[in-house]
Amino acid sequence: SPWGMDTLANSDSLVLRVNNKVVEGDPILTSNGDYPRITWTWTDAAGGEEVITVEVALAIKQGGPTYSGSTTFEIETFDTGKGTGTYYPPDEPLKTNGEGSHLDVGIDVDLGLNNGALKLERVVKLTVEDEMAFWMRWGMDHIGSEDPNLSPTLRYFNAGSVGDEERVSRFIEDVEVHEFERQMASLYTTYLDSGLGLKANELIPLDYDSISVQVDLHGEDAVTPHPISITFFTSETMANGERHDLVRNFIKVQPTPIWKEYDLTITGKTSAMSSFSSATLRESEDLSLSHSRFPWGERLSLEAEGVSQDEEFTISITPTDSPVFTPAPLLGLLVLSLFACIWIAYRMTRSRHRRWINTVTVVMVPIVLAIHYFALPPIFVGSAVAVLATVLWITALASPRRRELISEEEIRAVPTIACPACSTSNPVESDERPLRFACAGCSRVIRLVA
Repeated sequence: SPWGMDTLANSDSLVLRVNNKVVEGDPILTSNGDYPRITWTWTDAAGGEEVITVEVALAIKQGGPTYSGSTTFEIETFDTGKGTGTYYPPDEPLKTNGEGSHLDVGIDVDLGLNNGALKLERVVKLTVEDEMAFWMRWGMDHIGSEDPNLSPTLRYFNAGSVGDEERVSRFIEDVEVHEFERQMASLYTTYLDSGLGLKANELIPLDYDSISVQVDLHGEDAVTPHPISITFFTSETMANGERHDLVRNFIKVQPTPIWKEYDLTITGKTSAMSSFSSATLRESEDLSLSHSRFPWGERLSLEAEGVSQDEEFTISITPTDSPVFTPAPLLGLLVLSLFACIWIAYRMTRSRHRRWINTVTVVMVPIVLAIHYFALPPIFVGSAVAVLATVLWITALASPRRRELISEEEIRAVPTIACPACSTSNPVESDERPLRFACAGCSRVIRLVA
């Protein structure tokens, strides 16, 4: 049907039955001229000659009418011992059934110093399932094929060390994996852009120092719709103090989507002497980026499931090795500043009560440390320390004075009276009556008349 792809994408169900039993598993899609061809793999043959009834049923919408047709075949089956359990098409399979395949993207970045320069190590892992996984596996099994009907993306790969015995064997041999990994180091831009419908320059830096590629077949070497992963390892030199877009939206929006909603995980870390500095997430209201600072380095984290293919976002960083921004020196400055603030406050209250400054210290120091932990800019950390110092020192000046402590012998020799306001024991050192003196605890005036 000329509307076959739209029918696949928008229909409620499309089912094939053999002998009134549903054939499970996803069908393989190939093209028949301008129309899609759908091929199911039936694995319940008894062997030898038999008669089977095949029925296809299509429901356009839920609750609507079901369109079906059936026919009977007399067949003969036998086992060659070389099957993969899935139909292996002679023509290049389609990349989508109209709905899109599942994609999982994991991005790990590590910022540190190398010979005095800021280096960013990046690992980008793409895990592909469904129709796209089958297309990728089928393409790897055709490395070096001279078939003119192949898409340009697959024709760019040359045979290299892959021989005729390995090519189109229905299985992906080690030599095909190694050849694919080797050539992908230079062909990844075309493969990602034209083959996978991804913006390569938003995932892989253009000015990398080195790049390598690794393929993971997830324990299955047959050409089937089994998941497959491609991991890119890159290293790049970062300009100190310059703003840099770390990751941006990388899905090419298409009328007939190659990808449906995808999962995204981004993690980043720095060394103790380097910083992402002012890491921000822009343009998106659905994603959330966390940025934290530890003595041994900073951490970035973003996890999202079911991200729409048209989701716009940009994660930016300002790499730096400035001591004012990097975790270990900044924490050292913070600890010294806190110690100085508290030490000065204690010096100011040598003859005063310290209950109030202890309360301020217990309440405000964790707030200052939290500002440091959540990786707010150093200006916020410094402002928090300044506020703490101001509050501490004002509190120290406002704290009530206290009398010097006297020995136990003097306490026993001199009569005392408890302050009715704060219960502080005050020595009565004069026989004069009436007598007025300030409480050693709260400075209130006590008057004795007898």
